[in-house]
Amino acid sequence: MKFFVVFASTFMLLGSLSVSGARAEEQPGRWNLDLKGGVTSGHFTFDSRVTGQGGFNMRYSMSPMISFYGTLEAGQFSASSEVMNQTGFTNDYFAAGLGTRVNVLRMLTNSSGVSGRIALYTTAGINLLRSDVRVNNLNYPGYAAKNYTGMALIMRTGIGTAFRISNRIDLFLQTELNHSDSDLLDGYERIPGSGENTGWISGGDSFVNTSAGISLKLGGTGVRHTDWHDGHYRSGTPSPALEAEIARMKAELERSDRIKQQFAERLQSLNQTLNEFNHLFTTTYQDQLTSHDRQLQNLQNRMDIIQSELDSPAPTSAVQDLDVTENRYLIVAGVFRNRDNAERLREQLLAEGFSRAIIKADADRDLHVVAYSSHPSREQAETELLRIRNDFNPDSWIFTR
Repeated sequence: MKFFVVFASTFMLLGSLSVSGARAEEQPGRWNLDLKGGVTSGHFTFDSRVTGQGGFNMRYSMSPMISFYGTLEAGQFSASSEVMNQTGFTNDYFAAGLGTRVNVLRMLTNSSGVSGRIALYTTAGINLLRSDVRVNNLNYPGYAAKNYTGMALIMRTGIGTAFRISNRIDLFLQTELNHSDSDLLDGYERIPGSGENTGWISGGDSFVNTSAGISLKLGGTGVRHTDWHDGHYRSGTPSPALEAEIARMKAELERSDRIKQQFAERLQSLNQTLNEFNHLFTTTYQDQLTSHDRQLQNLQNRMDIIQSELDSPAPTSAVQDLDVTENRYLIVAGVFRNRDNAERLREQLLAEGFSRAIIKADADRDLHVVAYSSHPSREQAETELLRIRNDFNPDSWIFTR
């Protein structure tokens, strides 16, 4: 009864691990199913030779080097010696346990082409073994034999090698030494009357399993070895989890590049705006400065003309020199002593659409009057002056001769 409780508990544990593994879709390829079978050599009071055993392991890889497993096995101990044949000894047993497996080659060489195809590993674990011992001749002289059914605790260590066949399949061969705390696995006591359990140190039965088998990777197959799930270590084909991480990193890199490009474009736009503002400010300032200079010059010339008229009225010949007998009223844009300056202003006025722009010279005062236009009556001149002041030059005025 005790055996069946342990047996059921082990199955529940493996089942829960399998369900957990099935749900852990972000880590495919960690689960492996090892199917094995082989022979057992015993080191009992009477040796058993070449008896069969088989079972399976459900393994979970924690890393490229370490995996944990749960195991279920069944087999039979029997004898080939004359004495054991005469007693009719057999032991049909079942075993369940837990253990760990360490890939020593991967530990020593890290990731390489060899360790991607071949694994050299060690195993260690503990099993519960249920024995069903049957001895047909209990009165064989010289031996304390007995029928026995019960549980034994087994300590297990071993070595093995695995060879990769494909992304999903490995073949393996391993040998494991099993030592029990019971001296009744072969139905005979080394020390008669010592009881079922003698302890590992005081002497218990031991046996060696040599097994060969096949290891199947469960889940994704994008890796080179069933001991490991991550293609980063073993294969050029990354696992789905690694592909998702790579995609996430690429997306972040693209996002950073876009932000960098947007920042560069904004910086360039800001620099262009600053250049345009600087050009506009410089041009506007220069135009305003030129306009102020021209206005000051015009004002100075007007003051000179007024002062000259106050000091001495202009002779009649001046009016004739100006040739304004018909159009006496001039709307002045500027007054210059330098003829070239007057010519430049007249050309500017013509370019702005003032086709009636003229230059009139006042020889007595040595001045050149640049006018937008000339008019025969003051009313016409004042009307045009109002338009020009509103639209073009608020400093224009009427010069009369």
